[in-house]
Amino acid sequence: MMRHAGGRYRKGKSQWQAEEGCSYSHPLDVQLYADQPLFRLLGDVSGNRVLDIGCGNGYLMHRVQAKAAHVTGIDASAEMIRGAQGFGHRDIAGLVCVALADSLPFVSCIYDAAICSLTINNLSSADMVKRTFRDAARVLKSGGALIISLPHPNTLGAKTRFRSTDWEEGQTQENLVPGERFRRQIMGQDGTMISIVNYYWPKEVLTNFAVRAGFDVDRLVEETAGGVEIAQCSGELDPIYAEIPFFLVMRLVKRLKKAKELASGREASHMSQEKKTQVTGGMAVPGN
Repeated sequence: MMRHAGGRYRKGKSQWQAEEGCSYSHPLDVQLYADQPLFRLLGDVSGNRVLDIGCGNGYLMHRVQAKAAHVTGIDASAEMIRGAQGFGHRDIAGLVCVALADSLPFVSCIYDAAICSLTINNLSSADMVKRTFRDAARVLKSGGALIISLPHPNTLGAKTRFRSTDWEEGQTQENLVPGERFRRQIMGQDGTMISIVNYYWPKEVLTNFAVRAGFDVDRLVEETAGGVEIAQCSGELDPIYAEIPFFLVMRLVKRLKKAKELASGREASHMSQEKKTQVTGGMAVPGN
């Protein structure tokens, strides 16, 4: 059974968005083990059209915009979109506020690549996660890549100076069920901890949703820190970063349609048109 959190969780999230979300930059651990792997997996986007799903205040869009030919950012929060505009993205190709319950307002097969950074863990239902994958597959060109990152679902119980989990009574890492919500403490700009809500989506469930949406899982990155990194970031990175991964980054590639499937689709379309012609007495009419 899914446990439900009280209003204090929603208050923490809205307070974060209103007070500092629009000027937020990623903490060191996110930069090292979520952002850097994401950009490595994204690769060279020179001349490409890129979509940022859950762009927030445009923190990552700024780096993508420097190379890509066209960048669009979407977020469910109007405040975040305003923050992105204030982040220096007024001249970016597009910033769109899209409700979580809505589909992406773009035509099919228009983007070469998409990123979805630390967003999946904020989606509260399987339908939302599935729709995110389906919509991304629809707007990406065949062979296009979707790179997602999220706090590693297998190490939520570990605590560092940047983040920790406040379990409810009886709630543990081991007994979480997909879609279950829990409270996270994350470090804010001023060093204080802010309470937000996250949802549990294990790697196996995400993989299943992605494959069903039309993606192949190309690469998974679950990085830990090296000893040199720990030493160089003394006082910043806890030693536990060398032992377990705190973030999961996935590169998903939209499946290429095989020639046989394309031929089958053309044949089905041709047969459908022939049927319409027969029904209308030899005069073809456009379908509804």
